[in-house]
Parts: sequence; structure tokens; C-alpha cells
Amino acid sequence: MFDGEFAGLQAILETNTIRVPKPLAVVSFGPENNKSAALVMESLKFSSTNSSQQALLGEKLALLAPNAKNVVYISFRYLEIFSAVV
Repeated sequence: MFDGEFAGLQAILETNTIRVPKPLAVVSFGPENNKSAALVMESLKFSSTNSSQQALLGEKLALLAPNAKNVVYISFRYLEIFSAVV
């Protein structure tokens, strides 16, 4: 259920551009007729930012664009959401 999100985080992580939580697993649970799912990720410590850190984040996000062609979205649901955002 969260395979596309897992793949997207993994692809961003592999660019070494910005720090994102490492995806660890996609788990499903519950009865067959009413399955639920969860995406398990590493825990990141957040702190406050200043304007220079925010500017650096913007620059690093911009660097992701050339890498976007290398990202493989394996979930149709994720593709659908990504297409709606772009």
C-alpha cells in the first residue's frame, strides 16, 4: 500500500542531496477483508531553522530535479499522486 512512498524516499535518499528518513519497511495487518498498512521509517530529530538553512534546503531541493529522471515509481497510486502535484 505504501510501496510508492517507500520507493520515492529511497530514491531521494540515494541522491545524497537532502536528508530524508530512511524507509525501513512496509507492513500490512488486519483481517483479509479490511487490511491496513504502515510505512516504517527511521526517526529523525527536528530542530528550528533559520533563513540561511531554509535557503540551503531550497537549493538542495532544486538539485533533485536533474535526478528525477532516475526515480522509478513502482506504485500506480504514487504515480497518480505525483502527476497531480506536478
